[in-house]
Amino acid sequence: MLDHTYLVGDWRLSDVERTLRPFYDRWQSDRYRQLLDDFALDPRSRVKDLSRGMAMKLMIAIALSHRARLLVFDEPTSGLDPVARDELVGIIGDFMLDERHSVLFSTHITTDLDRIGDYVTIIHDGRIVSTGTKDELMDGFRIVRAGPDLAEGVGVRLIGARRTAAGVQALVRTDEAALLDADALIEPPTLEEIAVHIGAPAQRSLA
Repeated sequence: MLDHTYLVGDWRLSDVERTLRPFYDRWQSDRYRQLLDDFALDPRSRVKDLSRGMAMKLMIAIALSHRARLLVFDEPTSGLDPVARDELVGIIGDFMLDERHSVLFSTHITTDLDRIGDYVTIIHDGRIVSTGTKDELMDGFRIVRAGPDLAEGVGVRLIGARRTAAGVQALVRTDEAALLDADALIEPPTLEEIAVHIGAPAQRSLA
């Protein structure tokens, strides 16, 4: 599923079903009509008149109508308003309740992964820098906040350190956090903080 619809703009949603049905041995017309109703999509609407969120729901309806077990998305929630994004992530989450189903998608919106991600791979400059289960990733790092004099010590690497006159914020590996100064504030990170610090230069100044 691309980040835009590939369907003919003048097709009505009923035309979509009639046109695509012959290409799929397992197409279920009743399922398609039910999904349109569930997603509040009018079969008389034209593809070109759909909002981006509605177009994404149409693409999901098409996939589920031929009993797809793997959905592959490219930035599925990019450009959606918060309500549409929440609704789309909910639909994806419902699909994943069936253990035979899987979803693979690329995204810069880490809050989507917070809700439904099981495995996370972080890619920076075309290179995989971290991969594993979301829980392993979250447990493997800590955010440290300390005064401006905080420096890397023996066995401690400050990942993507942000330095200002007021202090330092950096990502550290959990097993190294105990080696830091006792005055440092150490907290669990968010996925966004992990991604931002891993993708940042080792020493970045905001001053």
